[in-house]
Amino acid sequence: MPETIRSNVRRFPTATFFILTFLFSWGYLGLTFGLIGTGASGPVQVPFAWGPLFGGLLTVWLLGESVSGWLGQVGRWRAGLRWYLLGIGILVVGKEMPNLVAWLLGADVSLVAGTEVPIVGYLVSMGITLFVAGALEEFGWRGFAQVRLQKQYGAVAASLFVGGMWALWHLPFLLLGVGGFDSFYVYVPEVMAFSVLLGWLYNATKGALPVVMITHAAHNRPDLLGVSGQMPPLAQSVP
Repeated sequence: MPETIRSNVRRFPTATFFILTFLFSWGYLGLTFGLIGTGASGPVQVPFAWGPLFGGLLTVWLLGESVSGWLGQVGRWRAGLRWYLLGIGILVVGKEMPNLVAWLLGADVSLVAGTEVPIVGYLVSMGITLFVAGALEEFGWRGFAQVRLQKQYGAVAASLFVGGMWALWHLPFLLLGVGGFDSFYVYVPEVMAFSVLLGWLYNATKGALPVVMITHAAHNRPDLLGVSGQMPPLAQSVP
C-alpha cells in the first residue's frame, strides 16, 4: 500500500470511512438494481447494510490499527440488563407512537403481536437485523465514526452528524421509493433522533456495541399494535 494513501487516511480517517461506506453500499445497490431492477427482494438488498462494516474494517486496516480489536467491540456485552431493556423500551414506544396517538384520538387499536402477527415473526425479524443486516451497521456508525468524531466535536454534534450521513446513505431508497421507508421529511429527523439515542447508549455503556445493535434490531420489526379501520391522518403525521 503506497505510503501517500496511508498518510491521507491517517489525516482524514472518518472521511475515508464515509467514502468507503458509500462506495460499497451505493455501488452494490447500483449493480443490483441495474441487473434486477428496483423490484429486487429484501434478501437481495441485505448486503447494502454491510457498507459501514466494510468501510470501518478497511479504514482500520489502512490506519494500521488492530482489526480484531475493533471487531472485538462486539464482545463488550456486560453492560447491565437495564441498558438493554432501556434501549428496547424506548424503541418500542417510539415505533408504536403512531398507533398510540391513534388510540388517544379514539381509533380502535388492538394488540396484534401473538394474534395477527406470530411471535416468531418478531424474533426472526430482529434476528435477521441483528446477525446479517442493519445492526451490523453499528460497527461503523457508532463503533468507528461516533467514537472518533466526538473526541473533537462532542457527543451530540457527532451523533447528529452521523445521523445526517446515515440518512444520506439511505437516499437511493428514498428517491426510488423502495424499501418501505417514510418520506424524506419524516425519515431524516427520525433517523437523526435515532442516532442521538444510539450515540448516548454507546457512550453510557462505555462502548458496549451489543446494546446498540440490539436496540437497532428492536426498531426493525413489525408493529406490536394495529389500528382497525382507517388510521387518523393526525396519527400518521404527528408522531
